Amino acid sequence: MKNTINKDSYKKTLLQQVTEPNLRVALEWANKIDTTNSGLPGSLSDVNKRAKIVNKLDSNFGIIQGVYDADDKTKEDYIRQMAELSRAYMSDVQDDVKRVSIIFKLWSGCLSAAKTIALETRSGPNIPEIRKRTFDELINPLADLDPIYRAGVEAAKVFKDLRNEPCSFDGVPKDAPIIIK
Repeated sequence: MKNTINKDSYKKTLLQQVTEPNLRVALEWANKIDTTNSGLPGSLSDVNKRAKIVNKLDSNFGIIQGVYDADDKTKEDYIRQMAELSRAYMSDVQDDVKRVSIIFKLWSGCLSAAKTIALETRSGPNIPEIRKRTFDELINPLADLDPIYRAGVEAAKVFKDLRNEPCSFDGVPKDAPIIIK
């Protein structure tokens, strides 16, 4: 029991360090609505499929921070919408709440890593030291705690390729779970 409490506390501390508000909210919400932390469903075993799903659903996450702070009906409507959108991609996950939690974690992991391997962000160039620190202190530890988040991180390079966006692995630790093809 004590080990679980320490792990949960550590995870909460890591989540507080996620600086991108929509990514943090997606992870917080995913962990709040489904605490089972189940493994990756078979329907998401292919990294290419994961990247395509994140790419298709990405535009639906732009409002998540505002929805998180909204009234219960707005939240329920948003979760229902995301459950419906994700159903086609995860037919082996029947439970709507579990499927939404999975898609939130997958998206957050993928976008966290994709933003970190980007050549630059809105705040300026991404340098090797930033990549190393972000992976060492945030992305890798979260990926170690959550297999769904890890699956999203693995898909980041494929996601960048789908968008024809350049990226760099300069500074990314060798043990980072990104799949490079």
